[in-house]
Amino acid sequence: MRKSGALRIGLVVLFASIAAGVFALAGRADDPAFDQISTSAQPGFIDANGDVLYTASWHDNDNRTFSHARVEITIPAGWRLVSSSPTGCTLSGNVVACEWGTLRFNDVVKQIVRLHSDGDLGTQTISSQLLVYEGPGNPGRLNHLAAPDAQVQVIDPTTSPDKAGDCVSGNFSVSTATGSGNSETTATAPTTNALCTPITIVERARTDSHEFCLPNITCVNDIVTTDAAPVSTTNPIKLKILFKNTSSHDLIFTSAVGQFEVQQCTNSNNASPDPCWYDRKFRQQSATWFVNWSGVDPGWTG
Repeated sequence: MRKSGALRIGLVVLFASIAAGVFALAGRADDPAFDQISTSAQPGFIDANGDVLYTASWHDNDNRTFSHARVEITIPAGWRLVSSSPTGCTLSGNVVACEWGTLRFNDVVKQIVRLHSDGDLGTQTISSQLLVYEGPGNPGRLNHLAAPDAQVQVIDPTTSPDKAGDCVSGNFSVSTATGSGNSETTATAPTTNALCTPITIVERARTDSHEFCLPNITCVNDIVTTDAAPVSTTNPIKLKILFKNTSSHDLIFTSAVGQFEVQQCTNSNNASPDPCWYDRKFRQQSATWFVNWSGVDPGWTG
């Protein structure tokens, strides 16, 4: 009987331990209820000493009121804070702190910061969390609500001359290296209310004459892929695309929205139609296109 009793006690202890473990995994029943937690870092790759637009967001799905809310963003060592929206964020060490005050049901915390890298190459990680204090029933309890990590690849333009990425403000440009390969591309951002406009450019040689090409045209140029945050067609991104070693007079646009030959702009300041060219120059062995474009992700060729 003593053995059986010991066994029962052991089973009770075991079950209690398992139950405690399940509770620990599930978290406290009174943990703050936040959902739709997300992050992004744009563009996905940047030049050394480039800028990144980082966004973190939390939706308050809790009926309680939380006080002293604060977003903390941990950035790579050596990076710095350029600007924030909402404003007021501060940098101490490698932590950006952004005060949000009191949160109530259905509030959305959306913090955007523009960050400048220090030139260290490779994969760089940005993490963030929302800190909130509970209300009168538990006024001293501080909760940490972590968001998913976001990563950015920092590239060296000297080893990747056919790629370029940055987040730039109005009248500043992102460009691939000159004198390398058979194409050179520059994208100039418009002036907007955003902290900056993320833009990437990738140039590559084509695999055959039909790739990204219309049925009635034989294409010979590189394929240039540009990606950017959407902007207004009345305040577009300005592209300059130079194709070298070519006699082609065609510029073909290929995207999820369709494939067509790019037409002349009806207004040199607008992307109408979107995209459109507002100037072009043909030399004996080169073609240069000047394009207005709203940011939809395409491939350009000819």
